[in-house]
Amino acid sequence: MAGATERELLLEDFAALDDYAILGVVPGVTADALHRAFRQQMAQYHPDRHVAASAAQREYVARRSARIGEAYRTLTSTPRRGTAPVPPRKHLEDLYVRASTHLAERRALQAAATLRQLLALDPQYRDAATVLARAEIELEAQRRAATSTSGIAGFAARFLRQRAVGEDESETRR
Repeated sequence: MAGATERELLLEDFAALDDYAILGVVPGVTADALHRAFRQQMAQYHPDRHVAASAAQREYVARRSARIGEAYRTLTSTPRRGTAPVPPRKHLEDLYVRASTHLAERRALQAAATLRQLLALDPQYRDAATVLARAEIELEAQRRAATSTSGIAGFAARFLRQRAVGEDESETRR
């Protein structure tokens, strides 16, 4: 970033991090490990430890410690505890487009799996639940067609079974 001040560069390195990354933990961490990580981060970035630093560094440390405290409060609150950070909107859109492409190309199994992944991240995303229902209906229709005993597919399946049984019988006669 050309022309950026030292202060702007320092602030950028943690502004984009989610609560888990700020504390250096992964989703699903135990309460004890979360508390340990919080204490380690606060020991490193507490403003009282950086009294002799430059003004820009003191401002950075003050903001970083405030962000660490906010992340800890968020992750230890009852409703938020144990949930993953909200994924970027672009990722959700990519999953939706990929699932729609799979469905258009009659790959219902892949479409359903992608839509389940999308709904696990955001259950309210667009009409993903409706599209998943459509994919599951298509998948069931494909399964029925594959196991059907009528039509060309059924004829081919019966023919191959009879042929396999006939070959087994002819080998036993020899």
